[in-house]
Amino acid sequence: MTAQAKQRSAHLDDRLATCVSVEFTDAVALATRYVIRPRNWYRRRARNVRRLFRLFGVGVIVMSASLPIVAAIDFADSQVAITTLSVGVAGLTALRAFFHWDDQWRAAKTADWKLTSLLAQWEADLSGIESPSSDEAKQRAQTLTKALLAAAADVIGTESTSFFSAVTWPQEQANGAARPAPDMQGARQLQRGA
Repeated sequence: MTAQAKQRSAHLDDRLATCVSVEFTDAVALATRYVIRPRNWYRRRARNVRRLFRLFGVGVIVMSASLPIVAAIDFADSQVAITTLSVGVAGLTALRAFFHWDDQWRAAKTADWKLTSLLAQWEADLSGIESPSSDEAKQRAQTLTKALLAAAADVIGTESTSFFSAVTWPQEQANGAARPAPDMQGARQLQRGA
């Protein structure tokens, strides 16, 4: 891993900034595993799909804008250039429509923001616990951590459901009809012979 990649990774992974008492190491470990890591994954995913969305969008704009100019200029192989630009615009547009990078970007950022908010509330609640070494404080920390994990699971489940509900088959997408995502539970039961 390059130094620049490590720097970017450190920027995304801020679990070291967790301001929770050292008495609650189990709670921090659970939060890191089930909330912070998925939150960081959503951050990376949002960054990647944002780049694809913008790159392909700019490509469509530039190629579409240059098409009339190339068509107006008479030069050898102008038909090849026009055809290449047209196919490029159609291909880029189709890929953007198929992968829904704008929707993925929105969903990943929303999940990131919600998980970050949950973590901030959890940290604030834990840092407000007095006498962190007492049994009552540990019980309170456990209750708060369970609530954090449940809320994080809801956020992740909602994002996953929205992602898979947007998955469509290319042929039906071209016809304007969206096919719902397959029912994986039903498929598993069919495989088992139930």
